[in-house]
Amino acid sequence: MEALAHQKAVISFDLGGVREYLSNDCGAIIPPKDTTYAAKVITNYYHNPALLKEHGQNGYKTVQEKFSEEKFLEEFSKLFRE
Repeated sequence: MEALAHQKAVISFDLGGVREYLSNDCGAIIPPKDTTYAAKVITNYYHNPALLKEHGQNGYKTVQEKFSEEKFLEEFSKLFRE
């Protein structure tokens, strides 16, 4: 989440709750233990800096829209109203 907030694309293995905050438009979700695919993603970003930048910007937008302090407080206060 912190990397996304700093406009960095994220590459992560599909473990834990990664899908709650990461999508393929702001990085890459790699099947567990698939290091071959991970290497392909890294290579693609290396050869495509515009895509890397775009995914970083998309990640920043995702954090602002879904995980900002305002959004957190809004969702948290819903718990009390229910």
